[in-house]
Amino acid sequence: MVKKENERDPWDFEFDSNKVGKYEDSYKMSGSGLLCPKRNRSIGKPCHVCDAVQELYKYPEGSQERKVAQQKGAKWEYYICAVFPHNKEKAVIVKLGKKVGQALVEGIKLKGWNDIANPKAGKGREIRFTKTKGDGGNPSYSVDPVLDKATWDVPKKVLDNIPNIVDDPVKTVTSAAAEDIFDVKTMKFGETIVVRMLPPAADSIIKDAAHGVIFKHYGVTQDEIDGKIPMSRTLTTFEKGDNKEPTAQKEEVPWKEEPTKQEESAKQDAPPSKKRPACFGRTNFFDESSSSCTECPEFKDCGKEVMKNN
Repeated sequence: MVKKENERDPWDFEFDSNKVGKYEDSYKMSGSGLLCPKRNRSIGKPCHVCDAVQELYKYPEGSQERKVAQQKGAKWEYYICAVFPHNKEKAVIVKLGKKVGQALVEGIKLKGWNDIANPKAGKGREIRFTKTKGDGGNPSYSVDPVLDKATWDVPKKVLDNIPNIVDDPVKTVTSAAAEDIFDVKTMKFGETIVVRMLPPAADSIIKDAAHGVIFKHYGVTQDEIDGKIPMSRTLTTFEKGDNKEPTAQKEEVPWKEEPTKQEESAKQDAPPSKKRPACFGRTNFFDESSSSCTECPEFKDCGKEVMKNN
């Protein structure tokens, strides 16, 4: 088939840095852990743990209640589809933590990484993930693109079968075989991996992003999520690789959670003369469909703050 002059190759892909963050915001309606039915939009059901956690954020910073809220609130997991240079014929789902996933998105939005998912030689670039020891010996992950353009095309058979990680990441990830998912947590300290990030699947409705977000709760049971029993207000100790109810006390999650720039900005911008709820301006708590939000006297101002930070 002869290509017409000026006909654009559908796989000659670049991100629009002005749009990629809007997809991420639309997901706000998640080793071990239980799916949050509220924040995973493809599930779209009530979550009694989310409701209980939001109430605990009314307690002061440093209190036991606030620590429980921080531990049991829904945690983010980012996913991308990628190809490893040593196996160019196979698309793999790569699981990232919150910080490295957000660093990837911010790189596209703010640092000009628009070409990192272009599968064409001479146009796209490989990206590197590195695992190091951070504060207190906790794992820390970094991501950055390789400066030189990639020298090879991603095979067409891979492009024609990219998992649709964007539209419904819960369905795509839970239905994938274990060998088709690579979790960066399995990397060794000091290790670096290089991959080619893949563009959105051909059948993807959302074309402005190539990552999926899943929200999970840790340290809770399914009965607590479903509201069959009240959520425990004690901290939880996790047994490695265990999905069962752990015993209480020590706070531990698969990756170190730190406040995002948006969360820090919301705290700094709040007028000092007016005490705001702890959840004020935080995008991961604002929910227009929740009565806990709509009945709050700060609802309108909170909404404006969320929009300003997006």
